[in-house]
Amino acid sequence: MYEHDVVVVGAGGAGLRAAIAAQEQGADVALVTKLHPVRSHTGAAEGGINAALREGDSWEDHAYDTMKGSDYLGDAPAVETLCQDSPEEVIQLEHWGMAFSRDDDGRVSQRPFGGLSFPRTTYAGAETGHHLLHTLYEQVVKRGIEVYDEWYVSDLAVTPEEDPESRACHGVVAYDIKSGELAGFVAREGVVLATGGLGQVYDHTTNAVANTGDGVAMAYRAGVPIEDMEMIQFHPTTLPSTGVLISEGVRGEGGILYNGADERFLFEHGYANNAG
Repeated sequence: MYEHDVVVVGAGGAGLRAAIAAQEQGADVALVTKLHPVRSHTGAAEGGINAALREGDSWEDHAYDTMKGSDYLGDAPAVETLCQDSPEEVIQLEHWGMAFSRDDDGRVSQRPFGGLSFPRTTYAGAETGHHLLHTLYEQVVKRGIEVYDEWYVSDLAVTPEEDPESRACHGVVAYDIKSGELAGFVAREGVVLATGGLGQVYDHTTNAVANTGDGVAMAYRAGVPIEDMEMIQFHPTTLPSTGVLISEGVRGEGGILYNGADERFLFEHGYANNAG
């Protein structure tokens, strides 16, 4: 049995950042992950991070573009929080040493991406996720946050009350992939699920083989309401048969897509504004 204030399941970009934030609030944090953190799928992200950093841009414009790109189905309060906080987060990552690409004058570079009315995408070459992941993991190591890597979380530990409103999560059940040890992780204050996507439910995906939707499944089994599962982004540019991603930056910098009949598509069919 292991006990901590907060148990974060998953150690990609979201899980690492959540663990850092919880520790900054004084919590004793555990990161439980089936992969070593630097093998997380965040490392495969190429494009960049949107943030309203430049004169002439604003978080309101960023929020409008985001809502428009979602066909106005996005959760408006969540979108506003994301867009308001993005500049501060990018600056924090830069202060932690993330190697953003820079303009000749030394400023963090920003480029146009799909669905944006302003070039607000910050990036680190074509390896933004790789640099982000290593920057955050360095902070986790520096802060001494406990990492249980190669532990597979199978279930949430919830109280058995029949009334869903009375149920509470008190930790997780996991086993050590290396030794087979089965153990409980008690979370005195809460559990954070940051377990990534579920791309492997599709025959063709750019997602890593580890993206099997474990966290969503365990939450569903525990009776946690699942929201917006139909909101899956389908990326329009990958290499055939291999599933290797062609960065959105290719289109953002003016790349044109042709089909096998040498005909332009995407823009002509009205999908361009939703491609980001």
